[in-house]
Amino acid sequence: MGVMEKFRASTKYILWLLIISFGVLWALADTQVFDAMKAGPRSLGEVNGKAISFEAYNQKVQSYSERYRYETGDAATSEMRAYYEDLAWEELVNEIIIKQKMDDLGITVTDDEVVEMITGPNPDPFISQYFRREDGSIDQNALQQAIAAPENTQIWLTIEQQLRDKRRREKLAQYLQSSIKVSDAEVVNEFVARNSSLSFEYVRVPFSDTPDSTISFSESELKDFYKKEIDRYQRKKTWRFNYVEFDLTPTSEDTVRTYKELESLKAELSGEVSDSLIFLQYASQTPYTVTKVAKKEVKELYKPVLAVGLNEVTDVIAEGNGLLHVLKKVAETKSEVSFIDYSTRVIADPLGTVDERAKEADDFAYFATEGSFSEEANRRGYVVKSAIATDDTPFIAGLGQSRQTLNWLKGAKVEEVTSNPIELPKAYVVIQLVEVQEAGARSFEEVRPQVERMFKTEKRKILTENKIKASIAGKSSIADVASALGKEVRKAENVRYNAEVITGVGREPFLLGAATKLDKGTISGVINGEFASFVVLVTEKNEVSTNAVAEDVKLQIKGELEQKRNTAISQVWIEELKAEANVKDFRALVLRSR
Repeated sequence: MGVMEKFRASTKYILWLLIISFGVLWALADTQVFDAMKAGPRSLGEVNGKAISFEAYNQKVQSYSERYRYETGDAATSEMRAYYEDLAWEELVNEIIIKQKMDDLGITVTDDEVVEMITGPNPDPFISQYFRREDGSIDQNALQQAIAAPENTQIWLTIEQQLRDKRRREKLAQYLQSSIKVSDAEVVNEFVARNSSLSFEYVRVPFSDTPDSTISFSESELKDFYKKEIDRYQRKKTWRFNYVEFDLTPTSEDTVRTYKELESLKAELSGEVSDSLIFLQYASQTPYTVTKVAKKEVKELYKPVLAVGLNEVTDVIAEGNGLLHVLKKVAETKSEVSFIDYSTRVIADPLGTVDERAKEADDFAYFATEGSFSEEANRRGYVVKSAIATDDTPFIAGLGQSRQTLNWLKGAKVEEVTSNPIELPKAYVVIQLVEVQEAGARSFEEVRPQVERMFKTEKRKILTENKIKASIAGKSSIADVASALGKEVRKAENVRYNAEVITGVGREPFLLGAATKLDKGTISGVINGEFASFVVLVTEKNEVSTNAVAEDVKLQIKGELEQKRNTAISQVWIEELKAEANVKDFRALVLRSR
């Protein structure tokens, strides 16, 4: 017997509120991509042979964009939409990979389990939130009626699938958690680390004390070091490109226009009016708030409010960063004043400045595509700039955050020019791809300066360690060690065993780890840290007894360690699955034709 038949054995009617809240009926946005898709791949990509449909992708992007509009009141910017497109792609890839892995592991959910999630004594929270009585019990009659209506069969099938997928993921999480073991010894060690402390004296010798003149090496040594540490010099795929910017900085005309708009608003704000509605109607940059402050403490910027009468509005005040204010006094005593602050930012006029720059950028892109990018730029007097983009790094020096640029470059050919300008927050840009460098190790010649710096650092560590070893030989006190090295004895007090930073020292995990293992009154050998070598004398040690940990504390610590480990393992597990998967991304080919 199928799930629907089992439902109908005891149910009759469905609530539309349940349907709407579950988000089953998402409307697909209008797109014009399908014609373009006929000429190329029939999907946006594949994961181990499983297609990623444009419908699923577009539905996710639209969902994110609508949520952004709902939360901010504004449409998503081009850059924000590019972020949502990347996010949607990653989620779809992960969903397919995880589902395929669950199939491999044989993780399934039976019909009886789904029925239990809906009609059982403890239904899924999604179900119970709509059918729970005031006393906390489930109204089974209402639930049974909500399921039985034949005209709603398709809706319940969708709900069934959603709950089945949810339960399946829960089983997968349990499978992963079953591999996570936190021993009693680990719990006790964590308790000790959190609650124990020590104080110590130390002598610090920075590696930088060793001058370059004492370090010698041959070219072959440097190359051998490069080969040994070659993993340090790997690079991701990079793209070098030229671009021309069309500035969207507000013009003086835009500033004058905004001043005039604020001057007009003054009349609406003056007198006894609904100030909060005006703030909402004209979208003030600062929220509607009545500020009450002592007159002598009013900031210089806001002092004009002291000179106007009650319910009167100041002249326009320029803050200097493109933000303009008008202030309205709403209350006043001898010593205090209350006012509201309406503000707006000077922006480029969408129908003037922005439209003009867009036309210039479109015109240049057309002729640069038809001819020479550099020659066309020179002919028009535009400055050609250069930049480098790195795979998986949306921030590009010179342009700032620009996923749109990175996504375009991934599908471009050398010398190709953007057919449509890319819109950034402060400019339109037209781009030409100049060079592509595939991922791999940088050549020795390319990274020689970095190799030499790192090689010298390693040499300094060795020379510093040898120097200290020679100095501490035969010394019985930390003061004698300091004297021999020409350094002073410093103190670190009440340092927790699990401290990440030591006051006066910084982040030196090797130093702290070695110090916790020393007995009180014992002088250490050489301890090499991140930036210096140390000699340590523990002066006080307050280590809690392992018998002091209560059972409830053990359970709490164990849960925290399991959660932390579970998060780390889950992330690594997903990344390993993705690395093993055969992922084909056709977005650059399909979406470019939109």
